[in-house]
Amino acid sequence: MKTTSKRATIGLLALALSVLAGARALAEPTRELRVAGPNEVFDGDPESVSLTARGYVLPGPELKPVAEVGPAVTRMVPTERGFLLGTTEGSVVAAGPGGKLGQPVLPAGGSGVVTALSHGPGGTFVAVAPGGQIWRFEDGALEPVAKLEVRYVWDLAQRGRQLYAVTGQPGQLVRIRPGRPAEVLFEADEQHLRALDVDGDRIVFASGDRGIVYSMEDGKVRALYDSDLSEATVVSIEPEGVVAAFADAKKKAALQPYRSIGEIGKEDDSGPFKGSELVQVDAAGRIDVLWRSQREGALDLLRVGEELWLATAGSEKNKGRIYGVDLRRGELRVVTRVDGPMVTALAARGDVRWAAVAPAGRLVRVGPGMVRTAVYRSSEQDFQRVGRVGRLWFDAKTSRGSRVEIRIRTGNTEKADGAWSEWSDPVGEPDGARVSVPRGRFAQFEARLFAGGDEPPVLRSMHASVTRLNDPPRLIEVFTLRPGVRLEPLPTDPDRDKTITLSRSALNGLRGQDDDSDRTRVRQSTQPGMLTVAWHAADTNGDQLRYAVRLERLKDGATTRLADRLDVPFHSFDSRAFPDGRYVFRVTASDRPSNRPSEASSADRMSSPVLIDNTAPVFDSLRATRRGRRVRVEARVHDEQSPLKRCEVSVDGESWVLMPAADGIVDAKAEILRLDMPIPERSVVVSVRVTDDAGNETTRSTTFSP
Repeated sequence: MKTTSKRATIGLLALALSVLAGARALAEPTRELRVAGPNEVFDGDPESVSLTARGYVLPGPELKPVAEVGPAVTRMVPTERGFLLGTTEGSVVAAGPGGKLGQPVLPAGGSGVVTALSHGPGGTFVAVAPGGQIWRFEDGALEPVAKLEVRYVWDLAQRGRQLYAVTGQPGQLVRIRPGRPAEVLFEADEQHLRALDVDGDRIVFASGDRGIVYSMEDGKVRALYDSDLSEATVVSIEPEGVVAAFADAKKKAALQPYRSIGEIGKEDDSGPFKGSELVQVDAAGRIDVLWRSQREGALDLLRVGEELWLATAGSEKNKGRIYGVDLRRGELRVVTRVDGPMVTALAARGDVRWAAVAPAGRLVRVGPGMVRTAVYRSSEQDFQRVGRVGRLWFDAKTSRGSRVEIRIRTGNTEKADGAWSEWSDPVGEPDGARVSVPRGRFAQFEARLFAGGDEPPVLRSMHASVTRLNDPPRLIEVFTLRPGVRLEPLPTDPDRDKTITLSRSALNGLRGQDDDSDRTRVRQSTQPGMLTVAWHAADTNGDQLRYAVRLERLKDGATTRLADRLDVPFHSFDSRAFPDGRYVFRVTASDRPSNRPSEASSADRMSSPVLIDNTAPVFDSLRATRRGRRVRVEARVHDEQSPLKRCEVSVDGESWVLMPAADGIVDAKAEILRLDMPIPERSVVVSVRVTDDAGNETTRSTTFSP
């Protein structure tokens, strides 16, 4: 059985790790642990690799730190001379084309954060929060442009010589034109508008409280998208549509996505973000979720050829990544991950891309060369039980001078730590080799890709053979069906042409994802004296089970073997072959069909006491006696094993009616039954029928003449 899920779900049920596991036999059939495909591969650590939309691993771009800014970079924009970097200390630092830092253009104020930075035809503008002041600077000259009646200026964008701003407290869209007072174009019903982009006559902006993307054209504002995340971090108008990134706390979504690539990773409590997404709204209003994560936050966007690069923030464990999104195809890849929790800003000049890494405040050049020795680590894979790794192998494409090696390590904690084993010896042949690592509940792959030529190596998948501990089967319950029910297994129908209703479950069944092997076709019938014992059993290894049934009489302990080598979870037999009395069933389940005899395990379970009673109640007497103008019908009845359950009377073969007991309730092994009736005008036949709790019944009749 091949395993493709992140957690290597190669069993039916997950059991707690036993301290005695080392003494058990490793006897279940060999399973395959496999890490392949984007969902599994993206969940690992792309330390110095890139990951394609298909989940292939290849050497990533070379990351070269070129400058230490000091404070974290919040904004980065290219200029004719290089870059301008806004920081968390309120300063704007110039950098040359090669990343060399110059003197701060805007000295640090010591009490603010650069929240907005824009460079365009109208010049270079900056806003520092808190405060509504917007500055323009050029050639070292700094002048105030506008003082807005707001607490925050979150983003700036230019159209010609017009400057646009989105603000917080209150949330406004503001236009600033040379020589004119600032003009509020739109005031939102929320405290913050966070992100902004302008293209021609179109203005797109997004909120910081409600997760809404707005579009303004011809002075009219309409909502394009309502996210289930509250805060927009960046918006961009692209040829393919409007792209917006969101982060922070969740809320109910107003619009549902048309397409989604699936979620990346589980929630990471150590990171600053509860969730994040990147969406695209095309010209028709269709919404595509291009990227979604529970452990990262989207911070910046950069157009790179046919792709849109996305900068994210993670945690100390899940480092900041740069994703590449193909907007036309809706495909996602991992470009690289940085040595730091956050990628806060992106910029490009020519063929060189730049990333700002926080909290160190580092400026990093991304490419254009690739890493010659790249490393990738998978996420921790869960065997569900302690297992042993046998052989490693992989699927890769290599050219002359390039090669791939993989290795593995094991442990018994969910996250890899110092208590895990050392890495195995590397395996460099795709056909694989046997490795030696201790038994463990969890495992992790590491791949190293060596690029020796112009064509990089490409790793498609990693595999390991695993044999897990053979856990014994479990008998959950042993019980009997109602008396008289008989079950008979039917032969399995051979495969033949047939008409089916096509559905997801039907397709999964045909591809082998739904295991119908434990569904037995049976014929149900009713037969006096038949008794059926049944049970619920499970085996965490998925082993085939075989059953044996014993019947033990409680009175003297006499035991009878009813059946051996059963493949079905029930057994029907004629209980009339046994004396009446109280019995228990003992069922034994063995996994021997799937294991060597020396390594097979079994489990036993007994039923609750069961009464076998095939003897009908006995009439001690039945008479009809005149009492004045009425007749009293009286019967005395007893049963050796079971209490009486139902007593009925019929006159001259008419319908049966209930006949009461003298004490009012029919519930004992011996009862006196009485019924008074008017004296008839003719002779009558009175019949009494009694049924015990086991279903046995007897009938007796008497006559009475007026």
